[in-house]
Amino acid sequence: MIERVLIVDDEPLAVASLKKKLIQLDMGLDIRTETQPVSAIETIRAWAPHLLFLDISMPEITGFDLLDQLDDAHQNFVLIFCTAHSSHAIDAFEKSALDYLVKPVEPARLAQALEKARKATSGQWIARHRNGASPMQKVSCSDGSKTLWLSVKEIAWFSSEQHETIAHDKEGGEHFCPLSLSHLAKKLDSTLFFRCHRSHIINREYLQLFDSAENQVFLTPYPSMPVPVSRRCKQGFKIFLGV
Repeated sequence: MIERVLIVDDEPLAVASLKKKLIQLDMGLDIRTETQPVSAIETIRAWAPHLLFLDISMPEITGFDLLDQLDDAHQNFVLIFCTAHSSHAIDAFEKSALDYLVKPVEPARLAQALEKARKATSGQWIARHRNGASPMQKVSCSDGSKTLWLSVKEIAWFSSEQHETIAHDKEGGEHFCPLSLSHLAKKLDSTLFFRCHRSHIINREYLQLFDSAENQVFLTPYPSMPVPVSRRCKQGFKIFLGV
């Protein structure tokens, strides 16, 4: 059943137009809107919408980046992209979108998309249609009250400490990341990142030394902070490195 609907678009006029058209189609919908994608992530986690209308090209992060910040438990919604360009359609459907609307959305086309959403049971539908999408490009991190969007290429490794994920950047900085290592392991580029231990994912671009005898690696710029490689992961890690 579709009751809670969230619209995420950085253009207030586009948000207002889409909301008005949805109300005209069904006054019973509970519709919320977000023009800041960072705020939208928290709204999705807390409110659990049944249907998400999502723009793609937005400042700071794209709609694709936004989806990458949600673990499976927070993606129990039907996804419809609503954007000004048709060029992202293939990538959109790789993100398990139910439909793809080009702005300005015609009322008849919106009615068709809404009917498709009603026929899709959100949890079952997304579970059936979620597939391998393009690797994560950015990750949200926080330093106190500030939210940072870091390119994953700037992260030397991720570690888990007391159920909290820490991103260690290329400058030696540490940032809290709200995503679990399990989620990151599925979303990151597997040619660059490897989960060498249940508490660590490393970026091969920053690898300085692999000590096979001690089952540990050293990364730039962390020469005095060895990262363990578990015995269970050691053989797979050697294959990853090509040694």
